Amino acid sequence: MLIVIKINLCLLLMKEKEYKEALEAFNEKNKEKNQLIDKLMEVKFLFFFTLSIQCSHNPYEFITPLTLMCEQLVAESERLRMKKLEELSKTIDSLH
Repeated sequence: MLIVIKINLCLLLMKEKEYKEALEAFNEKNKEKNQLIDKLMEVKFLFFFTLSIQCSHNPYEFITPLTLMCEQLVAESERLRMKKLEELSKTIDSLH
C-alpha cells in the first residue's frame, strides 16, 4: 500500500512539474505575442504619421483598411491565445 502511495505521489509531482513547464512556456509565448502587438501598433502609428506628412489630401482614406487589418490580426491572436488557454485548462483538469 505504501509503495502505491509513493508511486502516485511521484506521478503527481511529475505532472505538476510538466504543468509548471507548460504554464511557463505559455506565459513566454503570451509575452512574445504582446511584444508583437506593441510593435504592430508602433508600425501602424509610424505609417499613419508618415502618410499624414506626405499626403496633402485626406490621409484618413488609407487608415480604415489598415486599421481593420490590424484589428483582425489582434483578434486572431486573441482567438489563438484563448484556444491555448482552454487546452492548458483541460490539461490541468486532467491532472487532478
